[in-house]
Amino acid sequence: MAIPKTTAITFFLLLPILVLAQLTPMGRYRSAMLRNNYPLALRYLNQAQLTVPKAKLGNVWYEKGVVLEYFYEKAPSDSLYEELRHCYKKAISLSMTDSVSYKSRLRLNKWDQLLMDKGKEAYGQGDYRKAIEWFQKFQLAKPGENDGFFMEALCTYELEDWDRTKVLMNDLLDSGYRNEEVYRSLIHISRFVENDTRKAVLFAADGLIYFPDEVFLRKGITQMLVDLNDYSMASSHAKWLMKNYGDEPENIYLMAVVLHKTGRHEEAIQHYQRVLESPEKNFEAWYNLGGLQYDLSADAFRRGEMNKGNEYLTHARNSFEAAYAIDSRNADVVQNLVTLYRRLDNPGKAELMSKKLAALRVNTRYLSKDNR
Repeated sequence: MAIPKTTAITFFLLLPILVLAQLTPMGRYRSAMLRNNYPLALRYLNQAQLTVPKAKLGNVWYEKGVVLEYFYEKAPSDSLYEELRHCYKKAISLSMTDSVSYKSRLRLNKWDQLLMDKGKEAYGQGDYRKAIEWFQKFQLAKPGENDGFFMEALCTYELEDWDRTKVLMNDLLDSGYRNEEVYRSLIHISRFVENDTRKAVLFAADGLIYFPDEVFLRKGITQMLVDLNDYSMASSHAKWLMKNYGDEPENIYLMAVVLHKTGRHEEAIQHYQRVLESPEKNFEAWYNLGGLQYDLSADAFRRGEMNKGNEYLTHARNSFEAAYAIDSRNADVVQNLVTLYRRLDNPGKAELMSKKLAALRVNTRYLSKDNR
């Protein structure tokens, strides 16, 4: 088939231009890339940086970043990583076209995210110090974002560097960053490291402003208010837990304690019994139930209701025996059983428990010997 005359003329007119294009550094770069010769392509790009017009420098820096990605994937190094990020930054600053700037930003974001991904990988493997290095690099790359600080704080928490964790977590809160784990960490440090339950309550209350449905915060503040004997405040949180998660034994137990301490004894007994219907063993529920039943026996005896008093004493003995079956080395339970066996005319068991108590040799809190 004959080539049309116009096509042939066009070809011969463009041939010198095509030949000259191949002789330029960028032309040679493209030729090298077609052959997957990345070292040669990089050399031509370095030459192009010195020869191309300023308007095209952004594109040269972008192409150089792409080539460096190949070398990084073959042999990763911090210096190479920083160099390819530098290329995309230069491309963004020098680009005269939106397309090159946009492509460079996409590439730069991808490589910045790699720092976060590497940090999370190290965190998942338990290498918290290495993870911190990655997260700090991410912070330098993305100074306006708090995710790197948050992840570093999680690492310092795992390393039990409490002072550093507090600084990072409080800085996050001051910056407006909100995350359930920030509050969880600060509550733990305040409550168990610094033994400052009131401070922990303040963190939990603040967290509930932003995360009102967060069960951990709700359970935590209820338990801490109970520990502080602030049962009126604990009551509202316990009611919320019962309304939304009333089938969970832990929530029923907290409600039982609040009812117990606010004088609603029969309701408290019902809630303790609901907790104890769970297949899980619950020493505290049995212990508190036994203590409440013992107190109710004292009230009955004061009113002259001897049969009712003895009935409560029997229930209390049964509860403490159940607690003893769970933890036979708890001196409080043993002492309480000594008292109850004596009250219920079972001297043999009382003597046996007395010997057990002497063997434990610990300080105890126990029931009074006589409440009639």
